[in-house]
Amino acid sequence: MKKLFSIICIITVLFLIGGCEKNESTNSIDLSSYSKDELVSLRDEIDDLLKESESIQTFKSKTDIESNEEFPFSVKESDLPKTWSFKPLVKQRINYPTWVITQESDVLDEPPYANLFIDGSSAEYYFTVNQVETKEIMVQDENRELQTAFVNTEVIFKAKDGYRGEEIPLNERPAYLLKDKKGQIYLALKNYDGEDWYVLYIYN
Repeated sequence: MKKLFSIICIITVLFLIGGCEKNESTNSIDLSSYSKDELVSLRDEIDDLLKESESIQTFKSKTDIESNEEFPFSVKESDLPKTWSFKPLVKQRINYPTWVITQESDVLDEPPYANLFIDGSSAEYYFTVNQVETKEIMVQDENRELQTAFVNTEVIFKAKDGYRGEEIPLNERPAYLLKDKKGQIYLALKNYDGEDWYVLYIYN
């Protein structure tokens, strides 16, 4: 939004510069008082801001997908690596996970498990990945601004028996996998401070 506001301001200035004739009685701006270099510089700045504004919306909207797809915003199993490693897109407070990973079990008859490390430690969690009806969520982007994202791929973490801790109910809330327009995969975890938006963790 800040970038769009800047674009509007600059366009307004150019309109005033280009649209006003020399008229002292109406205090209009004399175009001859601006150098060619100044006008070119303003034009280049507008071009740069317009290019940036095209990428402001990181995630696909409903107009970007085919309406006949059952799960148009899903992350498919083939898109996912065998083991995961997600870290925060931007730094968070100490009560947030700093690393989310999955690992293969040490035994044949146990499924893979996940760790959500908070302040250096983590319980072990079983996890399931399911495709659900399209849901709209708000996520925090790399500029700490909120964006709308649509998701289909739900992740449920469930702590193994015997683990206790106030963070476990927070980690067991539904999370989501999603991709941006460039195909980068993210894990979205619900805000840990009671806000109704999600923190993004980028696959690395």
